[in-house]
Amino acid sequence: MDKTIIFVQDMFAEDFIGGAELTTDAIIKSAPSNIDVVKIRSTDVSKKTIDQYKTHEWIFGNFFNLNPDLILYFMAQMPVYSIIEYDYKYCMMRIPKLHKKRYGSCCEKTTRAQIISLFFSLAKYIWWMSEGQKQWIENTFPVLQKKKNSFVLSSILGDEILNKINNFDCSQKNNTYLIQQHNHPLKGTQKAIELAKQKGLSYELFSNLSHDKMLKKFAESKGLIFTPTEFDTCARVTIEAKLLGCDLILNDNVQHKDEVWFSSRETIISYLKKQLTEFWSRYE
Repeated sequence: MDKTIIFVQDMFAEDFIGGAELTTDAIIKSAPSNIDVVKIRSTDVSKKTIDQYKTHEWIFGNFFNLNPDLILYFMAQMPVYSIIEYDYKYCMMRIPKLHKKRYGSCCEKTTRAQIISLFFSLAKYIWWMSEGQKQWIENTFPVLQKKKNSFVLSSILGDEILNKINNFDCSQKNNTYLIQQHNHPLKGTQKAIELAKQKGLSYELFSNLSHDKMLKKFAESKGLIFTPTEFDTCARVTIEAKLLGCDLILNDNVQHKDEVWFSSRETIISYLKKQLTEFWSRYE
């Protein structure tokens, strides 16, 4: 191998099947053959591991469980690193608008948030999930507006998932709209149910499905209703559902919904392939 890159995440796809984990998994699986990937969970990062790998390049995905003192130690060693920001980690709830509603203010002025802002500002690259997310965080921390190597990546589906999607038969759809049953306050399950009832739509709740079974559900169903209560940076389920021919009913909290690449199945596939190529071209 010509180069080693350290990926840090709170969890990887083998630990939990979530949007961030699947996107990181797709990125890692598409790494060029000359790059060796080392995966480290954020709770396993220590001064020893930082010292061990400080001459290598690092990429941080979700790092909410990483101790802020270790972030400071890491920056002091001056390794080269990038960040893939999946949500809003400067906020303790990771949902800044909801945090402000509940507590009257968010976390922008806290020491932890300032450390994270500094961590972002010193990164070689920042990769965002949507234009809306990028603008929100840059407006919250204006120093990041000056960052040149700051790009929208979006949620990524690699060739393995795209091939699975292409093999589904979507020609025998039922008349049902799917709604994800989720306890997280962001996901807006109850709002989606109310909307389905208002519109007189047949709906079905789904939860705890394997990823393959969820894709099969999308292939068989007429649509997906997804109405998060606050910002969702680039909900992967909406991309997969659209690629499987679902009619989407979304609200404005789905931050990527109006981006040009999301307009059709063809533009989505072309964009995702281009994004993976663009991402790895920065590290070869």
